Amino acid sequence: MYVEQVWEQYGSDDEEGEGCHIYAKIVVYNPNAGPASVTLSSPAGIFQPSTVVAAPGYNQFIVEFFHNAGFMGGGATVQFYAYIINDEGEIVPCFAEQRVDFPDPCPIFDFRKYKEEDSSLAFSIGEGQNSLKLAPNPATGHTTVYYQYRHQKAESRHILVYDLTGRAVHTLPVRETSGSLSLDLSLYAPGVYLVVMQENGQKLEYKKLIVK
Repeated sequence: MYVEQVWEQYGSDDEEGEGCHIYAKIVVYNPNAGPASVTLSSPAGIFQPSTVVAAPGYNQFIVEFFHNAGFMGGGATVQFYAYIINDEGEIVPCFAEQRVDFPDPCPIFDFRKYKEEDSSLAFSIGEGQNSLKLAPNPATGHTTVYYQYRHQKAESRHILVYDLTGRAVHTLPVRETSGSLSLDLSLYAPGVYLVVMQENGQKLEYKKLIVK
């Protein structure tokens, strides 16, 4: 299990950094006769999906990487967790670790431009800047999504919530360029989610949401 390649990719509006994503190609060899589940993690951020299912033999997966606030690129550890069947037919855990060089954050995710605290609303929004904020976070029962889109016109805008398997669990259409939305968390299992700000199919900003 290892990371073969990490790269930064831009969408159609790369002049301002919009549509910028960081991807990683993961190679997994599964010696089992059946499929094996492999979980990816890193102290530098979150992979989406964070769990992949590997068929017997060699597998390749493309996953997206969302870095933590304050991570400016460079070397970071990637950890792999899986279960394999040994020669005695026993299921045993398997762990691998790799040091990977990540590119600098995409311009739209450049946290050097301003400082923010996930638990506070005291942050500055620059004129014409995309922004996304969650409060409270961590949250129980509900949280509020505060958003601002820099473009006045767009064909579509959405706030999406993903679990760490990469499944969209909630999609909220957005009509205004700025405002707030209440997010009901009563049906969410405790854990970490990704709240993504999207415009015309491009991901602009994201925040990690912790549901207790």
